[in-house]
Amino acid sequence: MSAPHFTILAPWLSDTDWSGNLCSYFQRLLGGGNCNVVYSPCQYDPASSFGWLVPKMDISVRMLDSAMAGEFGGNVLVIDPNYVNIRALRYLVGNKGRIISLVHGGAFQKYDLETQYVEKWNPAKRRYEEGYFGLVDRIVLPSKHAKKIFSSQYRSLTRKITVIPYPVKNIPDGKASCQERNGIVVPCRNSYEKGSDVIASLLNSSKLNITRMQNLRQKEYFECVAGAMLTLIPSRADLYGMAAIESIYAGTIPVVPFAFSYPEYIKLPRNLFLSHPIGRATCKEIISVYNKISSFSTDEYREVISVAKSHLAKRLRGMDSKFLMELQNLRQQGAI
Repeated sequence: MSAPHFTILAPWLSDTDWSGNLCSYFQRLLGGGNCNVVYSPCQYDPASSFGWLVPKMDISVRMLDSAMAGEFGGNVLVIDPNYVNIRALRYLVGNKGRIISLVHGGAFQKYDLETQYVEKWNPAKRRYEEGYFGLVDRIVLPSKHAKKIFSSQYRSLTRKITVIPYPVKNIPDGKASCQERNGIVVPCRNSYEKGSDVIASLLNSSKLNITRMQNLRQKEYFECVAGAMLTLIPSRADLYGMAAIESIYAGTIPVVPFAFSYPEYIKLPRNLFLSHPIGRATCKEIISVYNKISSFSTDEYREVISVAKSHLAKRLRGMDSKFLMELQNLRQQGAI
C-alpha cells in the first residue's frame, strides 16, 4: 500500500470541536483516497498551565507510528501547530515534502493562553514559535487582522503567509421569530482572553438569562444558539471570529467588540457592537445592546441577519478554490 499524498495532522478531534469540522472539510477537498488523518483523541484542561503538553506528546507518538507503518503522507496539513512537534514533523516529511499550517493563535497574540500563564517567558516563547514556524512551508491565517499582528512579531515569515478564511459548514439555519427567542448564550471558553470576567460580573449583577455553552454536541450547540436572542462574545483578542460567524449562519445576532477581525467579517449596525477595549463599562453596554435587540420586530431582526449573511457570503467567496490551489501548489513544489 502506497503512502497518501497528504496527511492531515490534528492534535485532537471530537464531535464538539472545530478541528473535527476542519478535518472533514479538508478530507472532502483533497479527496478521501489522497489523504489520511492522524489525530490525538486527548483533550486538555485549559485551566492547567501545561495541560497542552498532553495532546502534544500524544500526537508526536501517533505521527511516528503512522510514519513507521508507511501511512504518512509526503505533504502535511497541520490543523493547529501549537500542539504539534514541528521539528519532528519536519524530519519526517524531509526536504521534498511540504508542510502547510493553519494558525489560530500563539505567543504573537497579547492574550494567548500560554502567554497569560507563563508571562515571564514570553520573549523566549516567541523566539521558539518563530523558529518552528520557520520550518513550515506555508502559513494560513484567517484574516487581515491576523496577518497584521503575526507579521509585526515575525517579519522574517511574512513571505510564507497567505490569508484564507476558514471553512464554516453544516450549520442549521435558525428560523425562530424574535418573539420566540430568549436570553443570551456564551460560546467562549472560560478565559480572560474571551471576557470571562465580564460574563462573571453579568451573572452576579444582572437579571439577564445567560447560558454558558460548555461541552455540547454540535446539534445541541446550534439549537442553543438558534433559540437565543443574541450570542455574546466579549473577546479581548480574536484572529477570526468563528463563533460569531457561526451565530450569523444559525440566524442569531452576535454581540462582539468593534475590533480585531470582527469588522472584517461581521456586518451589523454600529450600535450593536461593543466598544473596545473590553473593561468596566462593558457590562452596562451589553445590557443596553440586549435591550435594543429585544425591542426588534421579527422583520427587523431578520433584516439584520440577512445583511450580515450577505456580507459573509462575499467575504468567504472563493475559499474552497484558494485552499485547493495552495495545497496543489505545495504538492507540486514538493514533487511528491
